Amino acid sequence: MCWGTFNGTIACGLFTNYAWVPTATLNETSGSAYGMAFTSNGDLFATNFGSATIDHWSKAQVAGCGRACNPIQTLNLAAVPSPYFLAADGAKLYVDGFDATVSNVLVGSIDLANAKVKVIQSQPERSFFPGGIAFDAAHQLYWDNQYGILYVLPKPWRTATQTYQYSTASNPADFTGITLNNNDTSLFAADNYGCDSTICSLVQQDALPLGYYFLDSPFNVSSNFYGLAYTLPGKD
Repeated sequence: MCWGTFNGTIACGLFTNYAWVPTATLNETSGSAYGMAFTSNGDLFATNFGSATIDHWSKAQVAGCGRACNPIQTLNLAAVPSPYFLAADGAKLYVDGFDATVSNVLVGSIDLANAKVKVIQSQPERSFFPGGIAFDAAHQLYWDNQYGILYVLPKPWRTATQTYQYSTASNPADFTGITLNNNDTSLFAADNYGCDSTICSLVQQDALPLGYYFLDSPFNVSSNFYGLAYTLPGKD
């Protein structure tokens, strides 16, 4: 699993039985990794908050490059000047963020050869803020509006067939980055919340289909973690 931090780095490592074993600290070219995603070959991509760029690291770097690992590629998304979150559907990489007018929140596929974006879904900013996105094995899109609701849209992603209100008055939550595990039984969400005089973070695990929290994460830290990406050790 990899975590995006607010200080321009990404912390990657392995976890088992609630033990965290660091493998790499990745440096971004600018900004912070709000959005991250592993493509099917095991490579990691991450946004740079505050710019239109996305950084790319190899599977080998994530697995064990140690500290201060620089990206092997940087993409500039002219069509999405404010990219927030990323998701992969196999080898395809997707982004969500504001369009050039900042009046709509969009999700689009990225051509890794030329950084062009093909929009697959768009919603007005009055009801959406760029939240996390994820795809399952059936190519369904999970889209967080960051106002407390997750939407599930089957391909070709025109209409939501399921909605899940994860934030309520009795259980307030602020999901940012989201990701699914490899067998589509759990959704993991980076959840920020107030603690004392600062903001703390945890990873919230939710059973699929959505609607039931069943584990509070062991990763509960006094930092702003926003992006989130997950893959099984050794699995492409």
